[in-house]
Amino acid sequence: MLKAPAQKASSSKSHELGSADVIQEWADATLQTALSLDPNAYIPELFWAHKTRPDGRIFGQARQTTITPGVLQQNALGSALVKLTGGSGTSNTHVLAGVTADIGQPSANQGDLKVTLTPSNNNGPLESWLQRLLLQVMDLEQLGIIPGRAAFGLDVTICILNPNGSIADACLLAAVGALQNTALPPIVVQEGRVYTLDNDAQQKELPESWTSFASQTLNLPVIPLPLSMGVMRIKASKEDDNNNNESKQQWLVDPSGEEEEVCQGAITVVLDGLDMDNILSLDYQGKVSMDHADLALALRMAKGRAQELLPLLQLGS
Repeated sequence: MLKAPAQKASSSKSHELGSADVIQEWADATLQTALSLDPNAYIPELFWAHKTRPDGRIFGQARQTTITPGVLQQNALGSALVKLTGGSGTSNTHVLAGVTADIGQPSANQGDLKVTLTPSNNNGPLESWLQRLLLQVMDLEQLGIIPGRAAFGLDVTICILNPNGSIADACLLAAVGALQNTALPPIVVQEGRVYTLDNDAQQKELPESWTSFASQTLNLPVIPLPLSMGVMRIKASKEDDNNNNESKQQWLVDPSGEEEEVCQGAITVVLDGLDMDNILSLDYQGKVSMDHADLALALRMAKGRAQELLPLLQLGS
């Protein structure tokens, strides 16, 4: 007779736990709906007011970055895969780049380089930016074969596999990694015509009167290393602004796609990894104004990021 109340209490407790689970599921679903409908209103309040970000990073922390060269064993002279991995495992950006080549007529004694970005939807400005930057840092004379008559033309194809923020950074790193991994094929010149060989060993089978050149790796005299940062205004906490309602400006290093949606501005700085005082590119877009202190901060953060990235490319080369 004493067991019945205990059984009833156990049943009641189980029912309460079930109700709590349902309430939690409803709350999670409601939060996700609110975030998707108005991220500007909810994301800063929920995450950045507590000095953290959706994937657990602090404001000045970039995602874990890996650069893997030579991932394409066929149909490419060089390749590299770049991964930017967030702490939660959901804010990931993956980009793959591959390099192919053909032989054409050069301008002067230089080869050429062309960048193709896929998917191409709305990526025209980024594609132009990448090509302009790579042409700026690439020594095109090393692509020459016969002065004024023949030279290599490189095609750098960049595939955005998983876009989740800082796409420009990932694309540039993948392109640089692929170019570092590229070896131009051995060639033979016969009666003014140029032929490519499968490997250097085939040169031994050629007549002595033929002119041949062994395969060669590309030399990059400049190593462009990028850092993108987003800027947003968030309501300062009571501890920060002595109980007034003023907002403050906050910079986010390597923003994810979710963060980019709520940022009021973005800056991308590209430095030369071999001379980090050399600014190769600085682009800013947004409604939030920048002063000298902001610019100095951006350059300081870019230099720190370049020091992180350079060993990754040197290890892969």
